[in-house]
Amino acid sequence: MDRDGMELIENHSLQGFLDYIKDTKNTICGRNPIQLLLAIIEEAGADGYQTKFIAYKQSEQLKSKKGSSVSYASSLTVLKL
Repeated sequence: MDRDGMELIENHSLQGFLDYIKDTKNTICGRNPIQLLLAIIEEAGADGYQTKFIAYKQSEQLKSKKGSSVSYASSLTVLKL
């Protein structure tokens, strides 16, 4: 589930990310700053930026759909020259 959201961020898809949050109810703590970043990139022209996730960890591996875990992800967004 996390990877789907991360892919939308890397693709700079603001609407896709908003739909993902609405559909999955995934409680991403940084969703508001992420939405702001995606809106800024969209306004500035997404082709000029590249976002890549550089780290991903989970507090524990889920063993069932009823389980819960905290995920930690780090990304880097750069202006392509």
